Amino acid sequence: MHFKKALLIFLISTAAIALPQTVEFVFLSAAPKQTFLEEILYKNISRKIAQNDDHCVEMGDGCFDPQTGYMVGKSGKDYVDQEYGTPDKEVAVENTIDSDMIRCTGAYFDIFCGKAKKVEKKKAPKYEIWIDTSASLRNSDWSKSGDTCYRRSFVSRLTYGCPVRIKAFDSFIREIKNDLYLCQTKGGNNTQKIIRWVKNSDAKHLFVLTDIDEAKGELMDFLSNIGATIHGVGSKGFYPEDLLKLADTLKASCQK
Repeated sequence: MHFKKALLIFLISTAAIALPQTVEFVFLSAAPKQTFLEEILYKNISRKIAQNDDHCVEMGDGCFDPQTGYMVGKSGKDYVDQEYGTPDKEVAVENTIDSDMIRCTGAYFDIFCGKAKKVEKKKAPKYEIWIDTSASLRNSDWSKSGDTCYRRSFVSRLTYGCPVRIKAFDSFIREIKNDLYLCQTKGGNNTQKIIRWVKNSDAKHLFVLTDIDEAKGELMDFLSNIGATIHGVGSKGFYPEDLLKLADTLKASCQK
């Protein structure tokens, strides 16, 4: 009797976790070496910093500090704020008449409902992509201008010809429409939240891009238990420029 009860509880709890069919995580590492132009830029910046008392070299609309990265002005703001938009949502509109008095059966036309139509749930895209925009991404995909980064290029290349749903996350997750937001680096991450989001995702195929600092402990155990595909952990690192080739691979799979 106790065994049957325990089995029933297990089956119910397992059914409550609606995992995606496939889960894929990329843990991004910083590029192993600087390019020649980056070395020149770094030397020039270092020279200017040595001559600058406040250690923040003017650059574009802001300045560059070696400890905090690019800042807008000198107010300490460490990212370029972008309007990332909100997804389209169907909004239920009611008038002042009690909604219980309105019956939209579809059998006739009435003044409140018009010709009643069945509301069909939109079909979810084949792929859902989550992009980490937390502060730790400064180490691997820092944006000098605030609007150009490998994360944004990856999404732009992938979405050209492949219907996907894009979400950005730090300690919160939100669906976005403007990919300019993807180059931000602010806020922190929460491992428990990431695990919970994955468990609750209704995506068919879920792809998550974060940085190598997240590849540890509880998250790695969880990904191992659910059989997730993992890139960038172990002897072979995954670097920002690798995202462009991966985008082409995913797009080819998406279009099949």
